[in-house]
Amino acid sequence: MEKKTKLTDFFHNYDIPLSSYFLLGVSGGPDSMAMLHAFIQLGLQVKVLHCNFRLRGKESDEDEKFVEEYCHEHKVPFIAKKFNTAEYANINKMSIEMAARELRYKWFSEMKNKENADYIAVAHHADDSAETVFINLTRGTGIRGLTGISPITSDFVIRPLLAFSHEEIETYLKENNIPFRIDRTNTSDIYVRNFIRHQIIPAFKKINPSFLNTIRENCKILQETAAIFDYAIEELKKSVLEIKNEEIRIDIDKTLQTPAPSTFLHEILAPYGFNKEQIREILLTAKAISGKKFYGDNYTVVKNRTYWLLYPTPKENLLEVVINQVGTYEYGNYKIHFSTFPAVIGIEIPKKHNSIWIDADKISFPITVRTWQKGDRFMPIGMKGRMKKLSNFFIDLKLSEREKQQVMIFEVQKEIIIWVAPHRISENVKITDTTKNIMEITIIS
Repeated sequence: MEKKTKLTDFFHNYDIPLSSYFLLGVSGGPDSMAMLHAFIQLGLQVKVLHCNFRLRGKESDEDEKFVEEYCHEHKVPFIAKKFNTAEYANINKMSIEMAARELRYKWFSEMKNKENADYIAVAHHADDSAETVFINLTRGTGIRGLTGISPITSDFVIRPLLAFSHEEIETYLKENNIPFRIDRTNTSDIYVRNFIRHQIIPAFKKINPSFLNTIRENCKILQETAAIFDYAIEELKKSVLEIKNEEIRIDIDKTLQTPAPSTFLHEILAPYGFNKEQIREILLTAKAISGKKFYGDNYTVVKNRTYWLLYPTPKENLLEVVINQVGTYEYGNYKIHFSTFPAVIGIEIPKKHNSIWIDADKISFPITVRTWQKGDRFMPIGMKGRMKKLSNFFIDLKLSEREKQQVMIFEVQKEIIIWVAPHRISENVKITDTTKNIMEITIIS
């Protein structure tokens, strides 16, 4: 790593003063240790942040100790934080990788504000950026997903090693005798990124030895293309949109006259929680009769003769009752009865419209009973591991507006929806052969 050329060029190209105060995310792996060493050699003001995700038992603690001792030896301030990553991933129904990422950057942001630091530096390199492009391609993406990893973000996260390949970093580590730790999970191809790293990227390097340089240049071109795209969208918005207070009016005829109506409408509506399928349906209403409604995350689109009207979904008339123990409770004009009893082998679950049986040991009080809200998600029974937006669930059931408002949401600890009453329970709480205790919930009109 040519620390006085490529690395200093990074600071110069992005107008980052060398006198800045940097928080460095250091895991103890080769990339972050190379970055830490280079920052120390440049005499920059740094403080190291280490995330202990508690995913590898003793090894995770040894990583933390290793980084702390290295920082102590080089007189670099150090702070670590332990996370219950697996629990966070389970509660939020996301992968371990996504959970670790969310926890990491949330803490980094908190520390930046607390320390009054200028930048947060993380050690992504050229190979990481190429891997991200491939991952986005496999999931489906627009132009922004092909631009790779951003060198600097709006919240002042910088990635000063993006100009360096994995091989260059390895050479730098050897030349400077820099110690590092290896995360054994990085060698397993069961993770998508690892498979791309170990199988896909090497194959492309065989075809083109300068593949990383090629993809880096392509990313730069696409970043500029994305900037032009964003500029064009903003210019089109000026003639197509009318904004009055919190209501946005999208002119239907002018939208259809844009070069790519579907893409343009997606750029407008996606930030408000509307998915691709909904936006496609909204576009199909252009020549339909007025009155059709669509729901995003806390926003509604209504089609009238001339416009699609986008506005915040009203939250009046929301009802909420918190249940702390078994018993009978009032909810509007209804009563809801909660009871528990031991499961018996061979017991048959009754099929009642207004009553359910669920595994009592899979939930805990408080249970909140409330009106549904835009953005609500749950895992319908039968959809193992897959979450579904209630707005899409209601579309499948073809519920009217009145029927949607009559739905009762039963939610555990204001986190996990267990029953969309009276339609479906969650996969998370269904009764199985191992169920020992049953909770019965009955709605009495």
